Amino acid sequence: MKQSRRNFLKGAIGAACGAALISCDERKGSKPILQETLVGDNATLQDFPYMMSKNGVFNAYIIVGDFAPASDVIAATDITNGIRDAELTTEFDNSQLASEITELDKHAIVIGRPYDNPLIRPGDVPALAYGEGYLRLEKENGLYRLIVSGADSLDIRKAGRVLAEHCSDSNKYDLKGKKATVQGTSLTDLAVQLRE
Repeated sequence: MKQSRRNFLKGAIGAACGAALISCDERKGSKPILQETLVGDNATLQDFPYMMSKNGVFNAYIIVGDFAPASDVIAATDITNGIRDAELTTEFDNSQLASEITELDKHAIVIGRPYDNPLIRPGDVPALAYGEGYLRLEKENGLYRLIVSGADSLDIRKAGRVLAEHCSDSNKYDLKGKKATVQGTSLTDLAVQLRE
């Protein structure tokens, strides 16, 4: 049972990520317009996804827990679609289950709650009220780690949706910090409040 669930989640994430991360050449018949920023160690959420890319290639794992709810996979798909809108490509299968990660040797987007995804440590996500999603950017060993979490499944999707929409319209939300709460009653009335 565990193996079939793993194969389903891996297939769903991989299909979404593979379909979403086609090159700009394939979509538009032209060379990609690179919008990478030089942010050094001072990247904020505003710099997503470019601080996780180099030369137009997105270089990060997108990780959900092995038994994550389907909503976490949908959040991963939303984020991946946003990365596509940023006109980045990928050179490897970046969709991963938490159990497949033995070492974080690339940047990482870690999706879920601590009890759904063991790569989210206790204390990484503060106590959240119902209706709040959460984004946290940190840097460890020269690599960025972006946590996408929330009080419940819909709240995780809200946080993922903010990242996706930010990729196509970087002025839509104020993400000039490293931690933010995402609020809203649905996926269409989202607001961001910086925490740090």
